[in-house]
Amino acid sequence: MAYLYLSLSVLFSVMFGQCLRLGQRFGTGVLTVGAANYVVAAAISFAWFFFSTPDIHEEVWQGGRVLAFASVINGTCYFLNMLLLLAAFRYAGVGVTVAVSSSGVLVTMLASWLFRKAAMSPELLFAIFMMVPTMFLFRPREHRESTQTSFRGDLALVGCFFLNGIILEVHRWANRSLPVHALDAYQAILFTVAAVEACAYVLIKRIRIAPADLGVGVLLGIFNALATLFIFQTLTQMRSIVFFPILSCLTIVGNTVVARALWKERPSRKQYVGLASAMLIVVLLYRSDWRRQSLIAPAGQTQPAQVAPAPTNDTP
Repeated sequence: MAYLYLSLSVLFSVMFGQCLRLGQRFGTGVLTVGAANYVVAAAISFAWFFFSTPDIHEEVWQGGRVLAFASVINGTCYFLNMLLLLAAFRYAGVGVTVAVSSSGVLVTMLASWLFRKAAMSPELLFAIFMMVPTMFLFRPREHRESTQTSFRGDLALVGCFFLNGIILEVHRWANRSLPVHALDAYQAILFTVAAVEACAYVLIKRIRIAPADLGVGVLLGIFNALATLFIFQTLTQMRSIVFFPILSCLTIVGNTVVARALWKERPSRKQYVGLASAMLIVVLLYRSDWRRQSLIAPAGQTQPAQVAPAPTNDTP
């Protein structure tokens, strides 16, 4: 089931990315789209929570402090990440921002290695080494020649890198610390916090909301909620240090392929090299995880490791 959940999380993450691309085509307002996205994702997540646990068991509220703290922290990180991405897009360009933000997965990978003493095979170490250059190979051609990274742009990029890493690490911690049924509540509260903060920001700034913004926001919210749900399902069965980079690589590869077919965007030679490098990373990580499972349990008795979730997306 782990690979089925992995495939679904990649699928919905790619659909989320393509909806963002659709919003760009329609010239929608990113802040209003983001707010609508969080509202819809929160509604779907709460509906799933009550549907999946019709009798709200006491175990859902066990460790209530962890549930509340992780939800509020990551909900706020989602909202702040949206603002930093907008700033980074403006100062540094879309290509660099996506590459740097996607590389944030290294934060939780290195934390697993340095602080939790996660086992590191040669394949895993090599995959980690390849992550950053691979993300930058996917950088698209910037259409604005005047785009230059200013000091503010540098700060925004650093913020995107670490915020994405923090989001993934808090997901991992919540997944390890909370009962299984509480993860649905965690997802619902997380999106609610992000929705409240994003809507408050839109109201305070008096940003006009167009019908197209709501339409794209609803689609984004649906795909965001589903992607997050299947990310959590996958990470109860696969190590985060393996899953996070696989998800990042396959999502970028999927978006590149779909953009070629749907939007007629031809990848450059550099991006084709990035595709090959990303697939090599995925193969190495699969091989590393398979070897680990074959070593820790007898054939037919492999026990999945409970690990932690994360957005994906590059843009929650």
